[in-house]
Amino acid sequence: MTNKFDIIHIQNIRVNAILGLYPEERVTPQDFIVSAKLYLDLKKAGESDDLQHTVDYDSLHRDLAKIAKTSECLLIEKLAELCAQECLSRGLVQACELTIDKPQALDLADNVAITIYRER
Repeated sequence: MTNKFDIIHIQNIRVNAILGLYPEERVTPQDFIVSAKLYLDLKKAGESDDLQHTVDYDSLHRDLAKIAKTSECLLIEKLAELCAQECLSRGLVQACELTIDKPQALDLADNVAITIYRER
Protein backbone atom coordinates (compact mmCIF):
# COMPACT_ATOMS: atom_id res chain seq x y z
CA MET A 1 0.00 0.00 0.00
CA THR A 2 2.67 2.54 0.91
CA ASN A 3 4.38 2.28 -2.50
CA LYS A 4 1.13 2.92 -4.35
CA PHE A 5 -0.10 6.03 -2.59
CA ASP A 6 1.05 9.35 -1.26
CA ILE A 7 0.67 10.04 2.45
CA ILE A 8 -0.73 12.93 4.45
CA HIS A 9 0.51 12.84 8.06
CA ILE A 10 -1.50 14.45 10.86
CA GLN A 11 0.72 14.04 13.88
CA ASN A 12 0.19 14.47 17.59
CA ILE A 13 -3.32 15.82 18.00
CA ARG A 14 -3.30 16.49 21.74
CA VAL A 15 -6.52 15.64 23.56
CA ASN A 16 -7.58 15.74 27.20
CA ALA A 17 -10.66 13.63 27.74
CA ILE A 18 -12.21 10.57 29.36
CA LEU A 19 -10.61 7.42 27.95
CA GLY A 20 -10.13 4.17 29.78
CA LEU A 21 -11.59 1.16 31.48
CA TYR A 22 -10.70 1.69 35.13
CA PRO A 23 -13.00 3.66 37.49
CA GLU A 24 -10.54 6.53 37.95
CA GLU A 25 -10.20 6.84 34.15
CA ARG A 26 -13.98 7.20 33.81
CA VAL A 27 -14.08 10.35 35.97
CA THR A 28 -10.74 12.09 35.46
CA PRO A 29 -9.81 13.30 31.97
CA GLN A 30 -6.31 12.39 30.87
CA ASP A 31 -3.96 13.42 28.11
CA PHE A 32 -3.56 11.26 25.03
CA ILE A 33 -2.42 11.75 21.46
CA VAL A 34 -4.04 10.88 18.13
CA SER A 35 -1.99 10.65 14.93
CA ALA A 36 -3.13 9.66 11.45
CA LYS A 37 -1.57 8.72 8.14
CA LEU A 38 -3.86 9.03 5.14
CA TYR A 39 -3.01 7.06 2.01
CA LEU A 40 -4.27 8.64 -1.21
CA ASP A 41 -3.19 9.93 -4.61
CA LEU A 42 -2.05 13.55 -4.32
CA LYS A 43 -0.90 13.95 -7.92
CA LYS A 44 -4.00 15.80 -9.10
CA ALA A 45 -3.86 18.16 -6.10
CA GLY A 46 -0.20 18.84 -6.82
CA GLU A 47 -0.96 19.66 -10.43
CA SER A 48 -4.16 21.65 -9.88
CA ASP A 49 -3.34 23.43 -6.60
CA ASP A 50 -7.02 22.84 -5.72
CA LEU A 51 -8.23 21.70 -2.29
CA GLN A 52 -10.98 19.55 -3.82
CA HIS A 53 -8.28 17.13 -5.05
CA THR A 54 -6.92 16.41 -1.59
CA VAL A 55 -8.12 16.12 2.03
CA ASP A 56 -8.80 19.23 4.07
CA TYR A 57 -6.56 18.20 6.93
CA ASP A 58 -7.52 21.21 9.04
CA SER A 59 -11.13 20.05 9.03
CA LEU A 60 -10.14 16.41 9.57
CA HIS A 61 -7.88 17.11 12.54
CA ARG A 62 -10.69 19.05 14.22
CA ASP A 63 -13.11 16.18 13.58
CA LEU A 64 -10.65 13.63 14.98
CA ALA A 65 -10.14 15.77 18.09
CA LYS A 66 -13.92 16.06 18.53
CA ILE A 67 -14.35 12.27 18.26
CA ALA A 68 -11.57 11.75 20.80
CA LYS A 69 -13.02 14.31 23.21
CA THR A 70 -16.64 13.16 23.06
CA SER A 71 -16.59 9.39 22.54
CA GLU A 72 -15.49 8.43 26.10
CA CYS A 73 -14.32 5.01 24.87
CA LEU A 74 -13.25 2.31 27.26
CA LEU A 75 -10.47 1.07 24.97
CA ILE A 76 -7.99 2.97 22.83
CA GLU A 77 -8.66 0.31 20.19
CA LYS A 78 -12.27 1.52 19.92
CA LEU A 79 -11.17 5.14 19.64
CA ALA A 80 -8.74 4.19 16.87
CA GLU A 81 -11.57 2.45 14.97
CA LEU A 82 -13.82 5.50 15.25
CA CYS A 83 -11.04 7.76 14.01
CA ALA A 84 -10.21 5.39 11.15
CA GLN A 85 -13.86 5.42 10.06
CA GLU A 86 -13.77 9.22 9.99
CA CYS A 87 -10.60 9.23 7.89
CA LEU A 88 -12.03 6.72 5.42
CA SER A 89 -15.20 8.81 5.11
CA ARG A 90 -13.11 11.38 3.25
CA GLY A 91 -13.69 10.27 -0.33
CA LEU A 92 -10.12 10.34 -1.62
CA VAL A 93 -8.60 8.40 1.29
CA GLN A 94 -7.93 4.79 0.25
CA ALA A 95 -6.40 3.64 3.52
CA CYS A 96 -5.37 5.06 6.86
CA GLU A 97 -3.16 4.29 9.80
CA LEU A 98 -4.21 5.56 13.23
CA THR A 99 -2.03 5.69 16.31
CA ILE A 100 -3.35 6.44 19.77
CA ASP A 101 -0.73 7.21 22.43
CA LYS A 102 -1.75 7.04 26.08
CA PRO A 103 1.30 8.25 28.01
CA GLN A 104 -0.28 8.04 31.48
CA ALA A 105 -1.52 4.47 31.11
CA LEU A 106 1.29 2.65 32.93
CA ASP A 107 3.32 3.51 36.01
CA LEU A 108 6.57 1.90 34.84
CA ALA A 109 6.49 2.84 31.15
CA ASP A 110 6.66 6.16 29.34
CA ASN A 111 3.85 5.36 26.94
CA VAL A 112 1.38 2.83 25.60
CA ALA A 113 0.35 3.16 21.98
CA ILE A 114 -1.61 1.17 19.45
CA THR A 115 -1.57 1.53 15.69
CA ILE A 116 -4.25 0.19 13.37
CA TYR A 117 -4.32 0.11 9.58
CA ARG A 118 -7.60 0.13 7.66
CA GLU A 119 -8.43 0.12 3.95
CA ARG A 120 -11.59 0.83 2.00
